[in-house]
Amino acid sequence: MSQEYKIPVWKINGLELPFDFEDENYMERYARAFEHMKESAKNEPKTGMRHEYIHFYCDVYYQLFDELFGRGTSDKLFNGQRNMRLCDEVFDSFLKFVRSTMKASQDYTVARKQYYHNFNRPQPNRQKKKRRYN
Repeated sequence: MSQEYKIPVWKINGLELPFDFEDENYMERYARAFEHMKESAKNEPKTGMRHEYIHFYCDVYYQLFDELFGRGTSDKLFNGQRNMRLCDEVFDSFLKFVRSTMKASQDYTVARKQYYHNFNRPQPNRQKKKRRYN
């Protein structure tokens, strides 16, 4: 292979977290983690103390990032803090990484399809016409 593929890396809070949006195993983990996040959000407390809500809110993000990147990742990402604003900022950063990485992947796929489409297309007959000189 002439070019080596490099797995995209999300850089945040001094961490470098690889995540390959072109790999089936990574994408299964991604889909599963977001499905669990959606299910967890259904259990949002409607009453209670503010600190209980903050714990619940942050726990949803802690679970998401631990499922995506491995146990203990969230403690490193958030420095052990349970802060709603910090969770939102980190999540926004991740979504920005996802968008840019997915766009690059889609652009690559479109370019490859175009290349293969053009490669397999029969070339027109380009014989030079003989000129007649009188």
